[in-house]
Amino acid sequence: MTPSSTSGSRIGPSSPGTTEVIPDRLATAAFEAPEAPFLLSGRAVVTYGEADDRVARMAGGLAEAGIRAGDRVAVWGGNDVATSLCLLAALRLGAVAVPINTRVRAEEARRQADAAGVALWVGAGGPVPGIPMDDLDGPHVAAGERPEREEALVVFTSGTTGSSKGVRLSRGAVDASARASAEFLSHRRSDRWLAVLPVFHVGGIGVLLRSALVGGSVRLV
Repeated sequence: MTPSSTSGSRIGPSSPGTTEVIPDRLATAAFEAPEAPFLLSGRAVVTYGEADDRVARMAGGLAEAGIRAGDRVAVWGGNDVATSLCLLAALRLGAVAVPINTRVRAEEARRQADAAGVALWVGAGGPVPGIPMDDLDGPHVAAGERPEREEALVVFTSGTTGSSKGVRLSRGAVDASARASAEFLSHRRSDRWLAVLPVFHVGGIGVLLRSALVGGSVRLV
């Protein structure tokens, strides 16, 4: 479903991929240490093995909803386990995750989703009727390598100097950022990252991707 909007230009598709590929970092970490903690929220602890299984089923749910590789999916949710895994599920499927800022006005949220040309809205309680994240449960989607130039995310800017704009981020770009951060900070599997930025923000998403790269854990706040 594509929400309606009265303003905003559309964000065009990304350029074709190349032969360079990026592995699924969550799946790799789950294979190496399935019992290691990945997401911590309240008293809940989700291991890498559990996260990988849930992401595979959520990706299957997206596929059953008609989403294919390259489609853009609006993700509406808070700093919780379901939203974090939904973002990763879209990436697992080869779709493009479009996290929507839950703090903007309803008309702005719809404008952003319309500008991104989303094919589906996921998340309950938003300005557009969407599929509840708990309902995304389909056949397992196996992890695989994806082209580095393939689009991974469309993240909207804060709009402090005008209307917020969608920024396309490739898989290679987000992976390179995670690797550079890990090297600079000496990020290791034993580290725990306090995620205080919202996951609809590039900084919040970055915490998930950086931690998955090294097999570290994330405390969602």
